[in-house]
Amino acid sequence: PDNLSALTGALAFVGLAWLATGRLEGAGRFVLAGLAVSLAFLVKYTNGVYLVLAGVASLFWARGESGRRQAGASAARMAGFWAAVLVPIVLWFARNALVLGEITGTQRKMEHLEWAPKALSDFFDHPLFTPSGALGYLTELLAVFWRGEFLWHGAEMRLPWLDALYAVSSLVLLLLAASSTLPMLAADVIGDGIRMWHLKYQYPSVIALQLCVAFCVNQKDACNLQLMQAICGQMFKNASGVLKSGGQYKVGPT
Repeated sequence: PDNLSALTGALAFVGLAWLATGRLEGAGRFVLAGLAVSLAFLVKYTNGVYLVLAGVASLFWARGESGRRQAGASAARMAGFWAAVLVPIVLWFARNALVLGEITGTQRKMEHLEWAPKALSDFFDHPLFTPSGALGYLTELLAVFWRGEFLWHGAEMRLPWLDALYAVSSLVLLLLAASSTLPMLAADVIGDGIRMWHLKYQYPSVIALQLCVAFCVNQKDACNLQLMQAICGQMFKNASGVLKSGGQYKVGPT
């Protein structure tokens, strides 16, 4: 199931990405994308996250379709998409309810593994939520994720030094990715702040520059440097007044 989960999940992700960006064309492709999402969920219930992503992608698609003609055709394609998502799931749950007595079909598995329901108050009562347990779990997971869990005559096929390499390299690559991404995000935030500051307080200065350049370009023969300096100086003076007045810019004689 895990191998099929990766494959069906990848197909669902691609289909939803195309849906969100408006790259799906034709009712047939909408149905295929919906079937990919449904199949991913049915292969492994933890892929239910793709149902949430399907809702988000549908909202993006609807926003892109707003204002366009042929609204009826667009609605029919989206209806086909969600029918392809939900109908197989509903049929599978109905089959489980009739044959097994419960919709998920996991009750026998839980009994075989001797699992029991756990109270919500005891949810964090587990070694996984301790520093040593979390470290051991992540270390093992990073190794198993890359090499898999293969057995040979009942013994797990593993090399300790290779497992260590998998774990360390995974952490290093994650840190490198974070170190290259976070500065860009910070730069975007700072850049947005600077642009908003200029928009609020320095807009007259921008207008001044535009007027100066336009005047000089359009009036090549009559371009007077002193006049240009006077125009720019007056406009920058107004901009300074904006800063001193806390952003309250008033147009009027000076």
